[in-house]
Amino acid sequence: MLFDEIVFIVETILHEGLEQTKQTRKAGYLYQNKYMCRAGYDLYLVIESIYGAMKLSLKHYFPHNYEVLCEGTKSFSSPKEKWEYFTNEDFSYLTKVMIKFLKIAQSYHNSFISISYGGNLEEFFGCKNQWQELFSKTYCSGKIENDMLKVSYLLWAKPLERKEWDSRAIHQEPVFIVYDISSLEKRKEIEKLAQQNIQKIQIIMRELKDFMLKHCTLQEMLENRELQR
Repeated sequence: MLFDEIVFIVETILHEGLEQTKQTRKAGYLYQNKYMCRAGYDLYLVIESIYGAMKLSLKHYFPHNYEVLCEGTKSFSSPKEKWEYFTNEDFSYLTKVMIKFLKIAQSYHNSFISISYGGNLEEFFGCKNQWQELFSKTYCSGKIENDMLKVSYLLWAKPLERKEWDSRAIHQEPVFIVYDISSLEKRKEIEKLAQQNIQKIQIIMRELKDFMLKHCTLQEMLENRELQR
């Protein structure tokens, strides 16, 4: 399903960081991690952008009849060319905000997770940050090529067996998933299924927002990171 890798990455990072923070707070260690509120707020803002970009990429041009939507244009040789251009622009923006999310999450991962907890987040940003850097160069949330929508990403952007979480992942070739978008009906079906992943991101946003409103002050969320160190 389109956007599966987005949901997995966001869920994994927040679960490994936020869920462990919840457990320490329930145990009474309210300030076990002084960067948690700022990290949560920064990540929330990017997830909000991801959510908006996912909706835009599916609603702006993608599920429409380009012969009608793009009729009468003078800047492109055909309605289809215009449709492809703006659809690719929408998916390109989604790619950029996903890469931004990973960069912010990586910058916080040492302080957003209990040191005593050896969760998958440490594995996710293991290999001396090489995976995150390679992902930023490789990831594409979608690009139209010959009536196909092509998505590419590196391993670890999907569930893996525990034994696969090691340094070999950074040497793997990108994973490619291709969706047939040659007809309006097929595009509408992709859009319908992808809405499920958009709803999952919306739920993640709501849960993170509720947690911060309950446990964080405005000062904690806005305080400059450099001043905290």
